[in-house]
Amino acid sequence: MLKHRTGPQAKRHAGTLARRAIEWSGAARPTSLRHDAAEAILIGLYGVVQVGWLPRLPAELHP
Repeated sequence: MLKHRTGPQAKRHAGTLARRAIEWSGAARPTSLRHDAAEAILIGLYGVVQVGWLPRLPAELHP
């Protein structure tokens, strides 16, 4: 279920999920991750699932 968050809470949550996505992907860990980059990572992941390149969101990324 989607949770309503304040702007700062949403940005922190996006950062947490993006770091999990980076770890899952095996990509190098960033030294810093701004909220706009974190949001871009999550939008990209959403797009990959929507076009069928991944059949579903990986279990490691479920909240």
